[in-house]
Amino acid sequence: MFAMVGSIFLWLFWPSFNSALAVGDAQHRAVLNTYFALAACCVVTFAVSSLVDKDGKFDMVHVQNATLAGGVAVGTSADMMVEPYGALLIGSVAGLLSVIGYKYITPFLSSRLKIHDTCGVNNLHGMPAVMAGLTGAIMVAMADKETYGYTLYRQFPAMAPNASSPEWKELEGHVSAEPGEGRSAAEQAGYQLLALAVTLAFALVGGLVVGLIIRVGSCLGHPGPVDLFEDTPTWHVPDEEEVMTPIVTSIISGMQRGKAGKFADDSNLPLLVGGAGDVRMTGSPIVRNDRV
Repeated sequence: MFAMVGSIFLWLFWPSFNSALAVGDAQHRAVLNTYFALAACCVVTFAVSSLVDKDGKFDMVHVQNATLAGGVAVGTSADMMVEPYGALLIGSVAGLLSVIGYKYITPFLSSRLKIHDTCGVNNLHGMPAVMAGLTGAIMVAMADKETYGYTLYRQFPAMAPNASSPEWKELEGHVSAEPGEGRSAAEQAGYQLLALAVTLAFALVGGLVVGLIIRVGSCLGHPGPVDLFEDTPTWHVPDEEEVMTPIVTSIISGMQRGKAGKFADDSNLPLLVGGAGDVRMTGSPIVRNDRV
């Protein structure tokens, strides 16, 4: 339940993630494109989740995670001229990719390559992020002055003419931009792809190094197979009785005894009594109140 609430909050506020650094019209585009992508991703996630299940049922793992993949996949291109249909397409493909990842790719990585992606990070943030990088490069390659106007040079500063070019002399004083390197759209797209490759290289090398350190570092200890997914070897874990509050404990035991209207016999337990707008704490014995 709490995980689903967290997914809802992420879904609602994901447009603010993608639009935080954008300015002007680009920020408005980022918000709209992200919402379009998330909406399409939700529909496709539910549809594909039911299709890949032998009983035609939904999987809550897909609902809690894959419904957010559209926001990840549109992240790089959210503030670009994607158009609504483009954002819907990106979100749809991301939802499909993420569900397939949870259903088939994660079990394959675990059984064949012994890679344990316990939180499904690859399915929500990995593959959709690579898709975002590729989509961003495609959108940059399609960018031109006719589509963006002078905001092209604010969107992609390196594509602005260099200070010594005749084109910059004509633009100087008419646009709020700094001289750039005069890159073409294709060159800028190439830099986008290069950034994606560098990011993947850092992730792969960094992950391999950390994995190697954990594997060979005897001083860190090695949990047994049974303890790989347990907290007790390294954390103080309270008993279930200590986690539950006395109020909840008394309510559950009262329900189990089938005694309606009486939640506890302990007069020292604090109780919530009163109706809407009249809720108060009391340390007295159970107070009979039909409005409780």
